[in-house]
Amino acid sequence: SWLIGAGAGRDAFEGYHGFFTSWFGLLLLFGWTAAFYYHACNGIRHLVWDTGRGLTNEGAAKGNPIVLGAAVVLTILTWIIGLA
Repeated sequence: SWLIGAGAGRDAFEGYHGFFTSWFGLLLLFGWTAAFYYHACNGIRHLVWDTGRGLTNEGAAKGNPIVLGAAVVLTILTWIIGLA
């Protein structure tokens, strides 16, 4: 969307920039980052399930905290690197 703002002119870009650097815009970006990594980690889990591993209730229960933990770590690392 910032690319559209940049192409639409200086005022549009400054509007996008102002929104996405506000506390609410950053909160939305953080949420989208977390959702992206959670979805990606679950996709990897589904690829593992396609091999026949972890398809039991116990295997799924073991995978839940792994997926959630990986999504949290990846989200935080992305924001630490992005803000550096």
